[in-house]
Amino acid sequence: MEKDSQNIEIESQNMETDSQNTKIESQNTETDSQNFKPVMLMPNVSYPAYQLYALAGKESSDPETVLKICVLETAAWLRERFREIDIPEPLKLPGPEEAKTFSLEQLSSGYSDVGYHLQIIWLSEERIWALQLEEPDLGPSPGTGRPGRAPVPGRLFETNISYRIDDGRVECGFLTVVSEPEGTDAECEVYRYSCIKNIARNKDAGLWQEGWQLRDEAHALKFPGQIARLADWIEDEYRMVPAVIVSEYDDDPGREAEDVGDLDILAHMEEYLKGAADIRNVLFDSFVTLGNEVADAFNETVDVIEPKLKQTLAKLPRHRMGFAQYFTMDSDLRKLFTAETDIRIDNGEIIIVDPFEFGGDVQRFSYNRIKKDAAGVCEKINNYTGAFPKGKDLDFGGCIFVPDASIIQLDRLLRRHDSKEEVVTDLEKGHQAQLKEHTRKESALQQRIIAKDKEIEKYIENAKGLEQKNIDLTRAFKEREEKMVAAMEQKDEYIAWLKTLEARPSSLGKVAGWILDRFPDRMTMHKKAQDNLKKTGAEKAGLKLICDALEYLATDYYLEVTGKINEEKRDENCSLKYGRPFDVSPLTGIAAETKPEYKVKYDPANTGKSKERRLDLHLKVGNDNENLLRIYFFYDKERQLIVVGHLPDHLPI
Repeated sequence: MEKDSQNIEIESQNMETDSQNTKIESQNTETDSQNFKPVMLMPNVSYPAYQLYALAGKESSDPETVLKICVLETAAWLRERFREIDIPEPLKLPGPEEAKTFSLEQLSSGYSDVGYHLQIIWLSEERIWALQLEEPDLGPSPGTGRPGRAPVPGRLFETNISYRIDDGRVECGFLTVVSEPEGTDAECEVYRYSCIKNIARNKDAGLWQEGWQLRDEAHALKFPGQIARLADWIEDEYRMVPAVIVSEYDDDPGREAEDVGDLDILAHMEEYLKGAADIRNVLFDSFVTLGNEVADAFNETVDVIEPKLKQTLAKLPRHRMGFAQYFTMDSDLRKLFTAETDIRIDNGEIIIVDPFEFGGDVQRFSYNRIKKDAAGVCEKINNYTGAFPKGKDLDFGGCIFVPDASIIQLDRLLRRHDSKEEVVTDLEKGHQAQLKEHTRKESALQQRIIAKDKEIEKYIENAKGLEQKNIDLTRAFKEREEKMVAAMEQKDEYIAWLKTLEARPSSLGKVAGWILDRFPDRMTMHKKAQDNLKKTGAEKAGLKLICDALEYLATDYYLEVTGKINEEKRDENCSLKYGRPFDVSPLTGIAAETKPEYKVKYDPANTGKSKERRLDLHLKVGNDNENLLRIYFFYDKERQLIVVGHLPDHLPI
């Protein structure tokens, strides 16, 4: 019994230890739960990058053959991209050169997931072929060893291609959708698919936009009918790419237009380019400085025509085929172009006209700017057209991409009464595809709203700037108007003054009377001054100088003393009328304070009780006896009157 009791006690202790361990494990689990949380998903944004809508094949072409070329060119391009991994079954097709013997019955739908999600849908009844490829960002030049930006974590590219036969033509839609974490600042390049240029260059296919073929060189506009076609396309609401128009430079705009027939524009210009090899070399050297990739785009030229200068857009149409349409225009057609489109284009100028759907803005590169920096202008055009499709909501006509094509395919499966499991699987795929497409469209709309808000902010800032500029201009115009009015008033005053010269006295004896007639309320000449003027004469100072000085005291000096004008205006008037300054200063010193010659008897009210007043001011001209003038006076503040007490000689010191 005692042994059993001991065993029970040991088991009880073990159970207590197990309980404590369980409690500790529970606490550790709780701590782990607090310290470790699931990885948080970041908000993503989606926006379109490269986009293009065009028609493949001429109107006379067999649409099925053209469709086969488009599909086989695309499959060949993708096989090249998948060359290092297993090529998906739907891409194992013959090359585009076998399009005429290839049968559309060999096309099929398929799905592949080898780290890259590829889905192809072929709707034989509707003649629709759609492709979607999803891939992560691997940087701009993966596998080439060329330097470039690092891949952006979380960024995905979705390639969408659609071909559809409609009304005897093949509609082609190309759309890249970028998905990335919200707030990503890293650059996102806009790349054109290589299959596009291959289709455009295929002689049995080709790509067109409203009658204008996608080409490696600019369209040469030489005839009025071409201008009318261009105007219709520029004003077309369905135009989705910019128009780059180069006006040929004419150093003699008045000459008669030369009939160049159907000659290619480059061949036509060879006769103008003789002797310009050095200039061409300089221009080409400037392209090299832009780096190899840009230089390659500029090593052949589309001419901005000038007799002895070859301005270049270089190989820009070839480099940016599918981003914009390029045109060169004879200088003689500029006026017709302006009349047809209401868009001015100057001699030798390059303009970029955006689609009206996206504002219809016009950018301008003047001939002088091109001449000064041809490479810089080309680079700006290259960058602008290359980024133009990014973030915009383009119209793809009747093209059906994979999300919508999968819905059509699903509907067909339902009509075929497949098994319940297959129907459910297809429904789920269709639902996911539709949801993805709606999400993309919603994201694209949000991006457009953000872009519009930024545009509105820019216009508001511009409006504020214009408002301030208007205020500044108004102020400047007002100041200028005030100056002009002041100048006119000054001229009127000067003319009025000139007229008064006729009434000036002809002798010293008439000076006092002249003062009394002209300035009765401003100046008076004391009898002592009159007597001294008659006795001394005007031989030294001259009658004109005496009259000028007295008039100055009674006009400009008087107006300044009484606060009507400032010193600057006083001196300005003096210089204008007399061509010299007059110096007025107070009298100081013992002689001026004590000698009787500096005093006059003054009785302004004629009461018979005169009072002595000191002559405390004087106007002085010169220091030598031959050209000396002194006018001694005082100013009666009570009566606002200048009293001249002595002139024209110097009082004793």
